Amino acid sequence: MILLGFLASSAYDESVKVTLERGRPTAVGDLTLTFQRFVPRTATQKERMEVEVVRPGGSRYLAYPSLFVNDRSRQLMAHPDIRSFAFHDLYLSPLEYDPGERGGRLLLAKDQSATRGGIEVRFLGFDLEAGGHGTTPAASGPMSVGAVLEITRDGRSERLTPIYRFSPGGEVEFPPVAIPGGGRVALAGIDAESGAVELLLEGLPDLPGSPAKLALDVTRKPLIQLVWGGLYLIFLGGALAAWQRYRQALRHDATAAGAR
Repeated sequence: MILLGFLASSAYDESVKVTLERGRPTAVGDLTLTFQRFVPRTATQKERMEVEVVRPGGSRYLAYPSLFVNDRSRQLMAHPDIRSFAFHDLYLSPLEYDPGERGGRLLLAKDQSATRGGIEVRFLGFDLEAGGHGTTPAASGPMSVGAVLEITRDGRSERLTPIYRFSPGGEVEFPPVAIPGGGRVALAGIDAESGAVELLLEGLPDLPGSPAKLALDVTRKPLIQLVWGGLYLIFLGGALAAWQRYRQALRHDATAAGAR
C-alpha cells in the first residue's frame, strides 16, 4: 500500500507555478486562488500570506502558506499550506513575496475629501463601536476603531466603515472593505493627535504604485492517503504483535508458576 501511494504520488502529481496579484482571483486548473493579504508576525506565529481557495462546486477555505526569515540562521524559510482531501493532498508553497508599492494612500482629516481612481472619498468621523469590540480594553481581547466614509461614484454616494483593529500584544489588522462598483478601501492608520485617518485604496483605475504579489507553487499529490494508511497499518500491526507477545508472556509465567 505504501509503495502504491509513493508511486502514484510521484508519477501523477501536478505542479503549477503561479503569481497572484493581491485582490485579483486567478484560475489555476479547477481552482480559483485569491491572494487576500499579508499577515504580520505575532507572538505565536511567523509571517503568513492569506490565500482564498475556491474549489469545484463553490466550497472555499483560507490557506496560510508562510514565508519568513529564520531568527537564528537569517535564512528565508518557506512552509507550505497542506490540505488533505478524499483523493489527493493540495500543497500551496510560497516562492516569493513582493509587497508592491502602495500608491493609493490618502490622509484625510474629518470632513475632508479627496478624489482617486474615479471616486470621491470623504472622512465623516470615527465609529468607536465598529467591529463589536470598541476602544475599551478587555482582559486580552482586541480593540477596534472604525472610520465612517462617504464614497461617491458617478453621482451615487454610499457609506462604508472600514475597521482598524489592534490587540494588547501589538498585532494590528485592517481588513479591506469592498467599494460598490469595484475596488476596496482599508483603514491603514490613525493619527490620534490630528484626528486624521490613513486610507489604503486598491483595485481602482489609474492609482499610482503597484499591488502586492505572491508567487506560489501549487501541487496536487494524488493518493498520498495510501502512504499514511500504510504507515497506520504498520503501527497497528506492531501494536497488536506487541500485545500478543505480552499475553503470551503472561500465559507462560502463569504456566511456570502452576508447575511449581
